[in-house]
Amino acid sequence: INYIFAKISLTRNPLDSFISWKIAVATGRWKLTNTTLLKTAQVEFSLERFEDHLTEMQSFQIEVQHSLQVGGQSAFYVRYEDLVG
Repeated sequence: INYIFAKISLTRNPLDSFISWKIAVATGRWKLTNTTLLKTAQVEFSLERFEDHLTEMQSFQIEVQHSLQVGGQSAFYVRYEDLVG
């Protein structure tokens, strides 16, 4: 049996990702499967914390790309917005 594994790199608009993360922290809700249980929250935006978040995301993406290249692998690059749009 030959197995073929595909790598998918799923990315999301960094600002949307940051705000979503802040709301999840504030509400304790990390996954929404039933919209009748929706919790909302207003969160504070910190440009400094967003820039840190962005730097962390970019560093991680570079690390993943490097690991794939070193391993002779590639990935399918998909934007979150293309899936839910």
